[in-house]
Amino acid sequence: MSEDERDTRAIGDAIREATADVTAPPGLRERLARPTSAPRRRRRRGAAALAGVAVLAVAAVLIVAGTAETPDRPDGRLAEAVALALSPARHPAPGVDPADPIHLTVRVGPVGFPSRVHRWQPTGMRTATVAGRGARMVTYRGPAGNAGYAIVDAPALAVPGDGRRATVGRLELTLLRRDDTSIVTWRRKGRTCVLASRTVGTDDLAAFAAGLPYAGAS
Repeated sequence: MSEDERDTRAIGDAIREATADVTAPPGLRERLARPTSAPRRRRRRGAAALAGVAVLAVAAVLIVAGTAETPDRPDGRLAEAVALALSPARHPAPGVDPADPIHLTVRVGPVGFPSRVHRWQPTGMRTATVAGRGARMVTYRGPAGNAGYAIVDAPALAVPGDGRRATVGRLELTLLRRDDTSIVTWRRKGRTCVLASRTVGTDDLAAFAAGLPYAGAS
């Protein structure tokens, strides 16, 4: 078994263990966790060339280890947040915050959940841990179907580099489609925000993000 195959298997095992208590299509987790393949180098003859290849191999391992959380090298942790957003609620929807009626009473750090977005209404919630970070998810029912909105505590998670980029107010969104799942993710005050749905398209999820109280704020 090659080193790439061993790395891929290790990432897959980590995702399966981390998301054992939530439901997500296997294809979704595998595709979000797919690592960036390093360029292949041709073998060279001679002892000096072999030594050079060994040095490059060690350097490549260090680079990958040091950049696992950069946007272009997703390590599968975003898949855990997506799985949380797709999972069923375990508790009723939280109430409206009387001191801040545009938000619900639950939040992750300084980032809150909206009490209403256009015609979207909260229906339930769930608390979990994603990649060692505290996380919460609120489900919303809208005209086109249901969506889960997960917020994961800092530090922010890596984002796949193949997504479609969109700017909504001051939000930089990444829109993804994985199998039958629509995903929109962004960062807010160092936290990772993820909207996911199997019935609502990415454009509708982006419209949800556009209706957030802070979409046009700093």
